[in-house]
Amino acid sequence: MLLIDYHPGPIRPFKGWLTKLVILLSEVAAGREHLKNYRHFMAIKGLPTLVTENSLVVEQQSCKWRSIGVVPAEHRMKP
Repeated sequence: MLLIDYHPGPIRPFKGWLTKLVILLSEVAAGREHLKNYRHFMAIKGLPTLVTENSLVVEQQSCKWRSIGVVPAEHRMKP
């Protein structure tokens, strides 16, 4: 399984806050249910938590290409 997520990077003055605002407005524009899911995703700290909660094992560290993070993972049955 290949997990891909957007990473805005560190929040820097002005440009970083502008990026964060654009992301938030995009999430709001996607609808109430989507915004609820986005807030939950952010509250649980994103992909690392989803990976561990769903018995996935990361095969290698995430590789970042500009603002995109790629995480190869596989599902392993619990013993």
